[in-house]
Amino acid sequence: MRTGDINTTNTQDIQSIVLNFNVFTDYGQFTKTGYDFGLRGTNAAHPMVNVFTSTTIGSLSTNNMLGVLNVTQGQQIKINATIANFVPGVNVDAGSRLVIDVPQDFTVVTPINSFIGFNGPCSPQPFSDGSTQIACALTNALTGNSPNDARTIQFTITAPNVDYTKLYVLYLLADGTSESNTLAVGPVGEMVIRVIQ
Repeated sequence: MRTGDINTTNTQDIQSIVLNFNVFTDYGQFTKTGYDFGLRGTNAAHPMVNVFTSTTIGSLSTNNMLGVLNVTQGQQIKINATIANFVPGVNVDAGSRLVIDVPQDFTVVTPINSFIGFNGPCSPQPFSDGSTQIACALTNALTGNSPNDARTIQFTITAPNVDYTKLYVLYLLADGTSESNTLAVGPVGEMVIRVIQ
């Protein structure tokens, strides 16, 4: 297989393909690199896994997904971080993890209702730079069939005090495998938190 080609006669699984997004506007070009996915070499289905924040626990609806959250300083925020498999009949393996990186300066990170479908308890891990991480492993496979198509970690954080409007990014990551360790799972999601005075 040559670089840049997807050879339809190839029967080997491709473990990782990097996806680049390029957006061209009147104000310049925006490029986002770093999303990756696996590709089966046969016609076999494979899971389509995503991680995102949502207004509702366990929801796959795009109407409930959040990209930006506007909050005031000192406000307590409730967040639903979700890992989901959108393809029925293929599995994200048990033991795969949902990892949440809470940005610096946010305090009082408290998981609530967070262990349904996860090997809990999942205690927040603070780091010396002021950030916090929550990582939980799936108890059972995500089959893509309701109610086993999504799992959510719900937690609260408190926004920092700011001298001016400040943007923070909360990152989500799925870390694991699919279809009994056939392919790696590693989608990355992000939500911008805009903190105002």
